[in-house]
Amino acid sequence: MKNFINNYFNDTDYFYIFMLNNKDTTDFKQFLHTKESFNKFYQKIKYYNNLKYSIYYSYNSFEKIDNCIFRQKKYVKSIKSVIFDIDEDYEDKTTQDILNTIKTYKKPTYIIQTSPNKYQIIYKLKNEITDKSLFKSYEIELEKLINIFKTDKNVKDISKLLRLPRSINHKNQFLTQIIEENEETYNIEDFFELYELSEDTQNPQETILKDKSIPTHTQTPLTPYIEDLEVVLTPYVKRIWTKTNETIQDPSRTDILFIKRRSKMDDKPSYNKIFNEILEIRKLEDKSLKRDLQQYFNDRKQFYNN
Repeated sequence: MKNFINNYFNDTDYFYIFMLNNKDTTDFKQFLHTKESFNKFYQKIKYYNNLKYSIYYSYNSFEKIDNCIFRQKKYVKSIKSVIFDIDEDYEDKTTQDILNTIKTYKKPTYIIQTSPNKYQIIYKLKNEITDKSLFKSYEIELEKLINIFKTDKNVKDISKLLRLPRSINHKNQFLTQIIEENEETYNIEDFFELYELSEDTQNPQETILKDKSIPTHTQTPLTPYIEDLEVVLTPYVKRIWTKTNETIQDPSRTDILFIKRRSKMDDKPSYNKIFNEILEIRKLEDKSLKRDLQQYFNDRKQFYNN
């Protein structure tokens, strides 16, 4: 853990360390660190990891904001890498197939195995992106590459967390490993061109990928949701989801906490209604699901009224 942090970040960087109890996702800790403070508290972080907490880090640096412990996109200071997160098979392509395809695209700086058959690929940038007017286009262009490679879309978020290498993943007790490390670093232009956009600008209808050698696949349509109920969101209900996600920065875990909380509220909505509220909120927050909705619906039902 320590060697990776010391090699990845600069001395002046501020970054987040997030600790999550996977058996109780309401139990978490989050701290803003520098390399110096991380090394100072390293044994304590390691203790929490050995105890029960999975450890995550922000792959980009943040501004130091007094009295603010929340990771918010508006406080990202620099984008340090281009990231891909491989966490599931796609059609006839296994996660290993997807990994091999990305490796042939460009040689990664790091390949990190986070679970059996799950990987994170990091391409470190020679020159970090510090112009905030380019941040939105980074997310837009990265999403296009993600769609081509069929990897996890959540990683396009520049405030995203990644599992810390050489820490225990307490979902399955897997020791997160760096399985490949290289000295290669890249210019952002090696992947795509950036352009100035305000945060509320809509995605351009068409852009051209810089490298046309990337293989493409056909997108599989989502399974229709089984019960399309009319949803009228109150500001309070929407705020439950958005404030939770601001804190933990993980829409999937936010969905779980939202389901648990909504199922215990006085109005006691049905699970179908809660699920449709999630879909509506995700749509409003530009966090649409990439998974099969029917399967996601079934998987999350266990948290209703628990």
